[in-house]
Amino acid sequence: MIISLLSLLVAAYQPHPREHPKATLEWLDHYDYCLDVNFAQVLETNPAGGAEEAAKRAVIRCWPVHVSTKKKLISDLVEEDGESDANEREEIANRLLTIVATAFAARVGLKAVELGPLSPMP
Repeated sequence: MIISLLSLLVAAYQPHPREHPKATLEWLDHYDYCLDVNFAQVLETNPAGGAEEAAKRAVIRCWPVHVSTKKKLISDLVEEDGESDANEREEIANRLLTIVATAFAARVGLKAVELGPLSPMP
């Protein structure tokens, strides 16, 4: 009886496939998904704050995902092209993450600059 109840509970919780990225593109998709989900959660719990406040909070909540995605991007760039310098790899990673954030901002009716800092790290 207990085992059947546990199996029902486990079956009921199916994590979204975007929550367990492996490939680089999946990490970018995971960052985008994080922004969308957190935006919706903040807006739902505090609708009076408005879209801009919800988007800023979503960005802050997703800082760990942003940092992890950036590390994955840089790691893959090192693997793919070991001859490029660290600054160039970081610039490429930042551009890709900014594209994701800009698309998110556009979806919620904001400009990318209104999101605030995209990462806690400079």
